[in-house]
Amino acid sequence: MAQADDHIMDSPLTYLGTTLALNNNKFTVNSTTGNIMAVGDSLVYGNSRTVGRIDVSGNMNTTGDSLVSGNSRTVGRMDVSGNMNTTGNMLTSGNSRIVGNMDISGNTNMTGTVNSGGNFSVNTNKFNVIATNGNVSTAGTMDISGNTNMTGKL
Repeated sequence: MAQADDHIMDSPLTYLGTTLALNNNKFTVNSTTGNIMAVGDSLVYGNSRTVGRIDVSGNMNTTGDSLVSGNSRTVGRMDVSGNMNTTGNMLTSGNSRIVGNMDISGNTNMTGTVNSGGNFSVNTNKFNVIATNGNVSTAGTMDISGNTNMTGKL
């Protein structure tokens, strides 16, 4: 065994005062803080549990399901390729961009302006606005309670 800062027998282990190191600091354990540092990949077969915080400074790839039972915060960009299911409320404080279709099965409340670059339809053909010319069609009765200004034929 090592008495001080020294190699431990004929092994790649060294003890440097408070740090146990393997193979020139490829794996270290600090005996004062308990911090572990590893150079290279880490592969765990089985469950892994962290009581505390996980900081990722590079890319994080998840294969399989991820369960977050508390709050989750993404600073920057989050790409989802596949399905994203949200049970409960989802709050976005910045801009959201969806490339593709978005299906909403409940009520939608909007407090700002809705801009559409394409056609607008309600229940397929009940009320339509055609984006290219502004033509409006309705399959029901139109009741107008205010003034009406028209240019053209009636």
